[in-house]
Amino acid sequence: MPAEGERTPYPKSLEETAGAALDVDFSAPSATEVASMGAWGYPSAPPYDGLRMFKCLDRPGRLALSPSHGGR
Repeated sequence: MPAEGERTPYPKSLEETAGAALDVDFSAPSATEVASMGAWGYPSAPPYDGLRMFKCLDRPGRLALSPSHGGR
């Protein structure tokens, strides 16, 4: 473990940051089979203050690592 003020050689994983992780559901439907999905939360990082809940509803798309794929 690094001393206080030292940087770790790698960033913390989501599980290390959040304290837990969910199981991966390999039987989940593909993005083309889901009509819509949403996310709800109280964002606290600027420009938000963590006091107001925001929601986002949209159609899921594919994750592309190359900008040439253009998202959906």
